[in-house]
Amino acid sequence: MTDLGCGVKPDLHLCRTIHHLGICPEIPKGVEAPKTKQCILINKACLGFLSELQKRFPEEDYKLRSLDKVLMEISRIGNLPN
Repeated sequence: MTDLGCGVKPDLHLCRTIHHLGICPEIPKGVEAPKTKQCILINKACLGFLSELQKRFPEEDYKLRSLDKVLMEISRIGNLPN
């Protein structure tokens, strides 16, 4: 689903980033492998975040797949505090 742009992949890095940014407060810090219900919440939160980005910056043409990648990379490359 992620590769098709229909959802985000809620891996360790995406979970760390959305927790740090407060995008999905229902996901506690340290979740490495979210449960099914948490995955749904994460996807809904990311879709809401994407919707806001698209409203505020329509000229950028943000897509869910690119948002997923950016959020994942923030944690993966070490830009978050431990």
